[in-house]
Amino acid sequence: MKIWRALACLALSAGTALSVSPAGAAEGRWVRDGRLTARRFHPGTEFSYQAWAPDGIKTNAAVYLLLELPVGSTQAKLSELMVSGDVPPGMIVWNVPGNLPMRVKGASARWMRASEYDQPGTEYPNFLVEELVPAAAAALGVETSPSPEMHFITGGSSGGICAWNAAWFRNDFFRRVYLASPTFSAMRGGEEMMTILRKCETRPIRAFVTAGTVEPDSFFGDSLYVALNAVGALAYAGYDHRFNLYDHEGHGTHFSDMKFWGEMMPWMFRGWRTNEAVAVGNPLRVEKLLAPGSVWTECDRKMPPPRREVKSVDGGRMYSVSPDSRFVSADTLDENGGRCGRFVLSTLHVAWNARAVGGRAIALLRDDRVLAATDLGIQGVVSFGLTDVVLPLPGDLPADNVAVAGTTLYASSGERVFKRELAIGAADPTLQVAPSTPGYSDGFNYSREHLHTGGRPTIQ
Repeated sequence: MKIWRALACLALSAGTALSVSPAGAAEGRWVRDGRLTARRFHPGTEFSYQAWAPDGIKTNAAVYLLLELPVGSTQAKLSELMVSGDVPPGMIVWNVPGNLPMRVKGASARWMRASEYDQPGTEYPNFLVEELVPAAAAALGVETSPSPEMHFITGGSSGGICAWNAAWFRNDFFRRVYLASPTFSAMRGGEEMMTILRKCETRPIRAFVTAGTVEPDSFFGDSLYVALNAVGALAYAGYDHRFNLYDHEGHGTHFSDMKFWGEMMPWMFRGWRTNEAVAVGNPLRVEKLLAPGSVWTECDRKMPPPRREVKSVDGGRMYSVSPDSRFVSADTLDENGGRCGRFVLSTLHVAWNARAVGGRAIALLRDDRVLAATDLGIQGVVSFGLTDVVLPLPGDLPADNVAVAGTTLYASSGERVFKRELAIGAADPTLQVAPSTPGYSDGFNYSREHLHTGGRPTIQ
């Protein structure tokens, strides 16, 4: 009960704030009782929001999207920081989870927080970017900045994973994010997000994370340890981030502490006139697979028919994938090419909106690395049985085919074909060589000092 009480307190306090006229509301332009009905994500869901913009701003407004936060104190602090120049001038939008009315007389409306906040994927971020923010901007009479560098989002608890979800899947819109006790746990698949982050290219996101040492621990996970894991993942993958850990404080600590915001927001927007939120570097395995400067570009190449199996570089195995199985399989071959035993080479990560759990096509590199086209993108599997790299397609499109010509990787999603350069070329079927992809070790020392949870309020 304590866990749900802690989760409910965040939502209750924020929901109450929306119905209260904030102090100092005379200055600037306000939307005090914004109403919006979702058109695509859970169509018919009804949302309440408030929005504010300073007088004088009409165009190029920054966006501050605050999930479940009190209106009055955050408006006062952010407007103060806008005046001082610590953050860019812009509009603030306060939002709480929606309610979906029932069509049967007497049935209760459903609160949609779990599916909006805890569900990874593009749907709710698309609602925020394509419906909520434009509606608030139109009501205020402002045009938002086209630069994602000027767009910030924050949330606590489930709102924390929701805020990251928005920055990850709509990285074309959000680049700066504050996460308070983010619950990257097994509520609706959130535990997978940080695993995927460690295997993907680093996206241009600047993140601040806070947590207390007194956090909920339930069937869906331990909030402190998933927050610590998230910070470890951000560090491993090279994200520009900071982490504050508060001894003997609870869930969502300092989330609505405006003194803390006076320190956090200037860091978040430091050098905002010229300083972009950039990816510091890619995870090591990604770095070794890609050629320097490699990025996806769309091309007009005609893809070959998808292959579902390919022989290993030493001729001893046949690798195969199926869209109906999340495994990459390996059949042992005998001297005559017969198959004499099948085992699982590796599991594939499953996309949150997967149409198929497995691979639709397969390709092989000369070091015996398998590349599988999946709904999550192109997944790389080392010869010794680990899925260590995920290369999402632009816009996180599902991949339905993969091919390698020379050192150029090609992947398709429907009629669209993308390419990029690899550091390792395609396998040569005329040669018999030993596998050389790394297994559990690649010669790099991954060990690092882990700070204990108490006594260190700030970890960078």
